[in-house]
Amino acid sequence: MKDFIISNKNGEIYAEIDYTLTNPEKYRCDGVIVSNSIPDSVLELIYEYNEIVNQGAMSIIDDVEEKIYEHDICLSSSGNRLFNICVL
Repeated sequence: MKDFIISNKNGEIYAEIDYTLTNPEKYRCDGVIVSNSIPDSVLELIYEYNEIVNQGAMSIIDDVEEKIYEHDICLSSSGNRLFNICVL
């Protein structure tokens, strides 16, 4: 499906994506970014979040997670908020 990732905080379009729902029970989607304008500061938070998860340092994840959630990132079509974002 084609959609847009937006920030409800400021109404900014962060990316155009093409994705597939791969695991409905776990709300997992996989896809590609077609057009990317995610601010560098947000990308850095996403990369930091993923690094913490990969290292298993869950005791320090809350601060980074809060900063990501401040952007209120969601899908444009449904308004579903995105969590556990991984950008490769």
